[in-house]
Parts: sequence; C-alpha cells; structure tokens
Amino acid sequence: MRQEDATYVAVHRMRSRENENASKYITALSVYKWMMQQHWYKFDFALTTKLADYLCKNRKFAKCRETFADIINQGRVPSESTFHILIVAYLSAPIQGCLEEACGIYNRMIQLGGYQPRLSSHKSLFRALVGGSGALSKHHLKQAEKEMQESGIEETREVLLSVLSACSKEGNLDEAERIWLKLQHLGNKLPSLAYAYEMEVYAKVAEHTKSLNLFREMQDRLGSATVAAHHKIIEVICKAQDVELAQSLMAEFKNSGLKPLGPSFVDMMNMNFNLGLHDKLDRVMYGIYLDSLVRIGDISKVEEIFSEMHSSGAIGISGRNCNSILGGYLSAGDYVNAEKLYHIMCQKKYNTEPASVEKPDPILSLRGKVQREILVGMLLGGLQIYSGEQRKNHMIKFKFNESSGMHSALKRHIYEHYHDFSTIYHSYFGFYADQFWPRGKPMIPKLIHGWLSPCVLAYWYMYGGRRTSSRDILLRLRGSQEGVERVVKALKAKSLDCGVKRKGQVFWIGLLGSNSMWFWKLIEPYVLDLNFAQEDDGEILSFNSGSDSNKNSDNTEEDW
Repeated sequence: MRQEDATYVAVHRMRSRENENASKYITALSVYKWMMQQHWYKFDFALTTKLADYLCKNRKFAKCRETFADIINQGRVPSESTFHILIVAYLSAPIQGCLEEACGIYNRMIQLGGYQPRLSSHKSLFRALVGGSGALSKHHLKQAEKEMQESGIEETREVLLSVLSACSKEGNLDEAERIWLKLQHLGNKLPSLAYAYEMEVYAKVAEHTKSLNLFREMQDRLGSATVAAHHKIIEVICKAQDVELAQSLMAEFKNSGLKPLGPSFVDMMNMNFNLGLHDKLDRVMYGIYLDSLVRIGDISKVEEIFSEMHSSGAIGISGRNCNSILGGYLSAGDYVNAEKLYHIMCQKKYNTEPASVEKPDPILSLRGKVQREILVGMLLGGLQIYSGEQRKNHMIKFKFNESSGMHSALKRHIYEHYHDFSTIYHSYFGFYADQFWPRGKPMIPKLIHGWLSPCVLAYWYMYGGRRTSSRDILLRLRGSQEGVERVVKALKAKSLDCGVKRKGQVFWIGLLGSNSMWFWKLIEPYVLDLNFAQEDDGEILSFNSGSDSNKNSDNTEEDW
C-alpha cells in the first residue's frame, strides 16, 4: 500500500454516509496515524486539513487539536476554516479550560495566519466571555472590546448589556457604573435587564440600599417592575437579612399579580432559616405545601393541613392561606365549604383576592353558576347598577312591585342574600357594570346570545315579565334597537319566535301562542312560586300589528 491508497481509504471513511460516526472517525484517524509512521509518507496539507475539519464538526476537538498541531509543526498555517471550526468546537464544550483554548486559537488565527475572524466567531467568543468568570476571562473581554473599537464596531445597547452582565457576575462596580452611564447616554428608556444587572452589582458589594433605589427607579420610569426584578430585589434583601423589608417586598410582589413567586419564597425561607426564625419558616413552608395540594386537587389533605395550621398558635392562618383554599373549594365545586370559609374570612377581615374566586362577585361565585345566571336574568329584566366615582366601584339596586305575587316570592328569595335590597359599592361588580350599564345607561351585551340559559330566562321573566290573560308572555327590556335585535335573534336560535314592541323607552318582547308554551316549559323548573306564575295584569300592548309602537305618552320605565 502506498500513500495515495491510504489517503483514498481515509477520505472514503470520512465521506461515508453510515451513521456510525464513532467508527468512521476512528478508522479515518487510525489510517492517518499509520500513514505518518511509514517511510514513504509525505505531509499532505489537504488531507490533514480535511481530517481536522471533520473531527471538529463531530465535536472531537481534542483529536482535532492534534491534527491542528501537526499542520503547525510542519511550518504550515492552518486554513481559516480550521481555525473557525476549532474555535466553535471549544466554545461548545462544557469543560473547564476550553474557553481559554478558544481564546488562544482566536489569537493565533490573527497573529499566525493573518486572518480576519468571521463576525460569527467574534460574537460567539464574546458571548462566551461575557458568561465566563475569572481574571483570564476579563482579560480576553477587554481585548475583545478593544478589537471592536479598532474595527469601528459601535457599542450597541445589546453589547453594553452583555458587558454589564459580565460586570454583575464579577461584582465590578467601577466598570458597571461606566457601562451604566453609556447606556443612559444612548437615550430612551433603559431596558429592564440593565436595572437587574446593576442591582446585582450593588448587591455584590453590599450596597443593598442602592439596589432598592434602582428597583424603585425602575418602577417609576418603566411603569412597573418585571418578575425578574422582583426576584432579584427580594434575593438581595433576603441576603442582607432585612426581614421587615423583605416581607414588605414579598407582599408587594404578591399583590402585583405577577408570577411565578416560587424563587422568592425560597429566598424568604432561606433567610428565616439562617436567622433561626423557625415559626415564620413553618408558616411559609405550610403555605407552599397548601398551594401544592390545592393545585393537585387533594381537598381532603388541604383541610387536614389547614386545620393543623389553624389549631397551632405558632403557625396560624393568613389571608393568603384562606384565599388559596377558597380557590380550591371553588375549583372542586364545593360551594358549601367555600361559603363557610368565606364567612370566616369576613370575620377575620381578610380580603378576597380576585384570583381565588370566579369573577365578578365573590358572594355570587360562592353559590356557583346559578347565582350568576340569576343576576344576568334580573339585569335583563330591569335591575339597575349604580357606579361610584371613576367607575371603580359599583352597587346593585333591587326594586319590586309590592302588589305582584311573583315579585313578593322573588323578593323573599333575594332577601336571603341582600338584606337591604342593595349591595355595597364593590369593584367586583365592574364586569356587569361594563356589560349592562356602561356610562350609566342600560345596554345589552354583544355576547348575550351565549348567556340566555333557561335559568337566565326564568329570572328575566320573574323580574321583568308578565303573563297576559291569553297566556302570552311579555318580557320587558331596555337598551338600544341593535341590542334588542341581538336578543330576538338569540331567542329565535332557540326556536322561540317572538315579536317586539316599543312603549316609550322600554321594549317589550312578546312570545305568543305555541312560542309562549315552549318558553314556559323551558323556564318552569326555575320559577320560584308557581301559585303566582300566571298573573293577569291585562293587555299591555297589542302584538297583532306588524309595526312597533313608539308613542311617547309613557316615557317612564314603569318601576315596579
């Protein structure tokens, strides 16, 4: 066998499409090493380069380094591709010392070969240096910055952020403040990452107050703080062991509604453990355990742990614990226990968090879907919502016709929940206010077709409907012409044909004949007192004509 024969074998193995990459590179490398020991061997630059590139691409950078050395030992300069591939191979290896090797190859590429490194190689090396640590990494990072400046590459916001990230890991305050000023001179708002990195730098040099000031500055200038910023400032303050401030920041984080909270809870636990505050540590651990049980739906275990916390004077229960369990009860459909817990929370003056209950109203949510349908039905029937200043809080006002037997039954039913026939002003009614009473005027929601369940129709009838002597059913409705048409369309989709008449500011929807009969069968299971279901208050409007009545002789709503 001669050199050309061995070369053919080595190249053939490298070109093979077999999937056994290990056997391929071993065979090719073995043939190459055998050739070098033969008396007839002459250095083959093309073969050695091809083998070096092949080994690098298959992440065999140690073997590639050997063939790379063979080229240099022959007084030759490796090709640019070999330098580039070897740099990438070292950067991708999670082994200590590989970054330094990559930097050495990079320098030799410039000094020995006179090559201009590819931009992709420069960026890859720069990212690796930013993420590294130690004096050698900082040395190479300075070199990279200098080369960028010499090459006329501008320090963009991304580059400065990368350098600031490296400074935060090393705790290099002077360099970090220099980069911080450069970022400020770029104009516009500073990115949230810049605040997080600078906060970490101050934490490394025990300047925790400055970290907090930066956090507050971030909130003021950006409008809010990110999840990462919350995690960082709580971590910083916990390491400083400022218990009161850490608790305050944790409460602020929870109230923001941002998630996840887990990393910050861990920091709080570590602080309490290090300070020997085992009672607070127990409370946090129990709280996390409760949240986990609620998430997996193990309600029986939740009740056991909750009872243990409640009976322990050292641990006790908090509003957050109650809200977590309340959400678990509601998710499981256990409205009886949910209502009991809700009353306990009211006694302890714990606020109900929106995330724990089904919007819009906690009291209604505790009774489930039916309660919400009752409210929607009565809003269609004329129930009014009064809004406070800036429409942040809203109140529902009930009005009943004392001479109506049906209203008397409905009044007793509502009295069980709203003793003064009006609710307190509360933000939870905002959803219904926006849907049915925007700008203080009645409106029919665009999605009303999805809400007209039999229960909703029943309460609409009981609060704002009448049954005539001819057994037809009339339903009172206020809103725009367009909104009324949406309701009519939705009823017709349920095979309930109906007509519409207008009397002053009120629309009346008439279900006549067989349509009245089918409507009654639909709502009958939900009607409260059948003894008063067939009220005969006389004819209000005639639905015999095809045109609407739009007389203004009665401009009142006919409050009952």
